Amino acid sequence: GDLDLVAGNEVTDDVSVRLGNGDGTFGAVTHLPMGNEPVEVVAGDFDGDGAIDIASANWRSTNASVRLGNGDGTFRGALNYPIGANPRGMTVADLDGDGALDLIGTDAGILLGEGDGTFRDVVLVPMGAFPETVVTGDLNLDGTLDLVTVADRAYVRLGNGESAFRTPLSLPTGDVPNDIATGDFDGDGAVDLAVINRGSNDVTVGIGNGNGTFRDRVNYPMGDFPDDIATADFDGDGALDLVTANRRSGDATVRFGNGDGTFGDLWRLPFAAAPI
Repeated sequence: GDLDLVAGNEVTDDVSVRLGNGDGTFGAVTHLPMGNEPVEVVAGDFDGDGAIDIASANWRSTNASVRLGNGDGTFRGALNYPIGANPRGMTVADLDGDGALDLIGTDAGILLGEGDGTFRDVVLVPMGAFPETVVTGDLNLDGTLDLVTVADRAYVRLGNGESAFRTPLSLPTGDVPNDIATGDFDGDGAVDLAVINRGSNDVTVGIGNGNGTFRDRVNYPMGDFPDDIATADFDGDGALDLVTANRRSGDATVRFGNGDGTFGDLWRLPFAAAPI
C-alpha cells in the first residue's frame, strides 16, 4: 500500500521510478526507456491484473508507450501506439464504458483499451491547434464522458459514446492557456472548469450549466507563468480550492473557494526553485 513515484524525462527519453518505503522516503531510482521525449506519464491497470501499469505521451515520436506492471515494481517491455501528432499530454479514462481503461492524447488521439493491456488503432478527434492538455468529465450529465482540451482557448467535445464526439464548443480564456482542472466549484452537481493561462498569469473559471456550456467566466490573477493547476479542499470547509505552480515567480499560489463558484484572496507559498 506504499505510494511510489514516477516521472517522465524528456532529455533522456525514459521514465524514472522510485518505490516508496512507507515512511516518506523512496528507494533507488530505476530508469525505463520509453519513446522520444516522454512529456507526460499516466498510470492505471490496463490489463486488469491488479498491478499498476504506466503509459507515456512521447512528443517527438508522436506515439504513446505502454509498460505493463508485474506487481513488484518492475515493468515489461514498452509497447508503442500511434496517438496523433506531437502529444503534449495524456489522460486515462473508460470512454466506452466497457470496464477497460482507454488512453486519450491531446490531439485528441484515442486508444480504446481491450482490457488485456493492448489497445485498438488510434481514432483522431481534432481539438484545436497545438493542444496542451486534455481532461475528461461528464459535462452534460448524460452518463457519457466528454473531452476538454486547451489550445488557443478551451475546447469541449461532448461524447456520444465510445470514440464518437460532437462538434467542438469553444470557451474563451486568457492568454496562452496551458492546463485545465475540473471540479464542482458551486455545489450544483455540474462540472466546472478552471484553465490556467501562462500568457496572462491568471486562471479562467467557467461555471458549468450541466449541458456542456459554461457561464460566469471570471479571470483570477495567479503567479508568474503558471504551469500546472490542481483542485482540492485545502482548508476543509467543503469547497474546492485552486492551486497553481508558477515557474517564473518560483512559488505556488492558492485561491480558496467560497463554495458558490467564486474564489477568495490569493495566497503565495514560496519554493526554492521554479516549480512546474
